Amino acid sequence: MPTYGFICSQCEKDFEVFRPMSEYEKPADCPSCGKSAKKVYARSGPPIVKDGTPRYHKQ
Repeated sequence: MPTYGFICSQCEKDFEVFRPMSEYEKPADCPSCGKSAKKVYARSGPPIVKDGTPRYHKQ
């Protein structure tokens, strides 16, 4: 199940939502202010670790 990253259009807080691919298009509300947030990336699977630093594949 992928993790989707969002940025709030109101308070600019970034957060992640873990949801099934069938809910890809579903909007997310900011946990801080409750306003609609813009999806910025989707990540599935474990991070790629290079030189001790985790990196995620961004779509």
